[in-house]
Amino acid sequence: MLEVILAYWAYVKKIAVFSIIVIFFYLVAKLASNRILKARFIGDINYLKSLARITKLSLVIIGILIGLASIGVSLSGLLAAAGFTGIVVGLAAQQTLGHLIAGLTLLFEGRARIGDVVKINDFWGTIESISLLSTQVRLFTGELLTVPNQTLMSSLLTNASNLKARRIDLDIGISYLSSIDKARDIIIGYLRRHPYVLAYPEPIVFIDSLGESSVNLRIMLWVPASKWFDVRGSIIGELKNELEKNGIEIPFPQRVVWLKQAEKS
Repeated sequence: MLEVILAYWAYVKKIAVFSIIVIFFYLVAKLASNRILKARFIGDINYLKSLARITKLSLVIIGILIGLASIGVSLSGLLAAAGFTGIVVGLAAQQTLGHLIAGLTLLFEGRARIGDVVKINDFWGTIESISLLSTQVRLFTGELLTVPNQTLMSSLLTNASNLKARRIDLDIGISYLSSIDKARDIIIGYLRRHPYVLAYPEPIVFIDSLGESSVNLRIMLWVPASKWFDVRGSIIGELKNELEKNGIEIPFPQRVVWLKQAEKS
């Protein structure tokens, strides 16, 4: 009877030690998380939230591992006893760990943060959240794209929010009968008056090619990165109106069809 009580007491002691260690690390993790959220000077609040979440989870996992080791549980023994299941779980864990490391790399390198406008391969959108395993991007078409972090790291990622200025390239054709110099002066004058077109680097207008029905001009201008989409969406129509108002014709392909009547016999 005494042996049973002692064995039971030893079991209770192990549970108590394990619980105390895990609770201690949980409290430390919570404290560290709160301290990170208050350290506003480190970065924006969204970045701090992600960093606090990762720190909290990491400390809790460390606490569980230390707790298991303190009560005599052999982690290597558990893995060895798992057999084939351990191999399967290990492969799955390896992939999960890859996503986790990729997420940490994204956060600490600052390649992408919540609210950034990014291009992932051929998709443009705004990052809504970065979790431990995946990143969610709200595409400009409205869909929510969920990308595993490891996939995101291996993708062609363009972060437009890290730029202070972005270039807009436009092509516009004018009639062969219109003056190229006049058209260039009108375009440059309009761009210099535009509130968001930067004076440096200064806008450029040059002949790009000679088309079938038009002289094609290439326009290059720089705008603040935050205004790129707004300016590009409005400036094309405004340039068209400005040119037509000043007598510069913007042609379109035309075909002349001759109908020949059959001769009467």
